[in-house]
Amino acid sequence: MAEKKVKVATLGSGKGQPGDQMYDKMVEVGRLLAERGCIVVNGGFGGTGMEAPSKGAKEAGGEVIGYTLAGKPGNQFLTHQIDCSQWDKEINLGFSGYGIRLCALLDADAFIIAAGGGIGTLTELMAIVLFQQKIWKKKKKVVILYGSANEKSTEEKLIILLKEQNLFPDIELLVESDPVNAVDWLLSEMV
Repeated sequence: MAEKKVKVATLGSGKGQPGDQMYDKMVEVGRLLAERGCIVVNGGFGGTGMEAPSKGAKEAGGEVIGYTLAGKPGNQFLTHQIDCSQWDKEINLGFSGYGIRLCALLDADAFIIAAGGGIGTLTELMAIVLFQQKIWKKKKKVVILYGSANEKSTEEKLIILLKEQNLFPDIELLVESDPVNAVDWLLSEMV
């Protein structure tokens, strides 16, 4: 029987492009995950949280699953695309695809979140915290990857403050700026 591959969800901003510090770090994250045999899963669109790690993983020969919405095409680096809004028609709520997409991402074994995302990224982080407290039996690891060690965004400062206040007691959380350290820590004892 084939061994189950580790799925790592990469989350973060839909903005960003090659040459941006965080985008380039997330390309490296995708490459490192693929080289370690992981499947990269994300929201399938552009930017630092989705396109960048997809690019790194695909260029390293890895598998990338993008959970997209609204019939929009995913980024060019996906090896598989699943349009989560297809269920909206069946359920007739008009927004159920977002919930299905979030649940598909939360099915990952571990998470790397590119700091600097917006409310969607924070929503995903809070969903991880909630699922860990209420549903998951095994602690999942989460890395918050930030840009510069010297300058932190408001979001990065908020996450560090929340960690210091022990808002995340049920998850293993690392706040890190180096992609190699982030992936090594995330996958230790997993692959």
